[in-house]
Amino acid sequence: ELARKEKFADPSMRGSDFTILCEASTPSIETKQKFLSILESPKSLYSNSTLRMIAGSLFPHGQKNLQRELNYRILGAIDSAEKFRDDSFLNVYVKSVINTNCDEQSIKQIQEYISNRKNLRPGLKKNLLNLIDTENSCIVVRKKFEFL
Repeated sequence: ELARKEKFADPSMRGSDFTILCEASTPSIETKQKFLSILESPKSLYSNSTLRMIAGSLFPHGQKNLQRELNYRILGAIDSAEKFRDDSFLNVYVKSVINTNCDEQSIKQIQEYISNRKNLRPGLKKNLLNLIDTENSCIVVRKKFEFL
């Protein structure tokens, strides 16, 4: 409802982007799948900057369950995105869209993805490895505080 009102209240590009971002952040599996399809598509109606904003707003705090449920698709979408998206998009995608729950399962999924792809762009591989390092650090910190 807020997105629809904003679309009419602000017909500018900024208002249009806000409308898209509101819709993308809606907590439903159908909406997430719709926007993942947009991010995966080589021919998008949206600019690269709008696509980066969509990726950054797709899973706001509190939607980890949806993100976890879609993580294999999210990781698989990198294959198509890597072919036609720039490094700045892939950077936002890795940092914002891939599921990170401070757990071993998140790390395992990312490691499996990397090990099954031999020709990842160096920057993309680095971002994925950094994500694994961040997850490992989170696990170490969490374990320290579990015993307090």
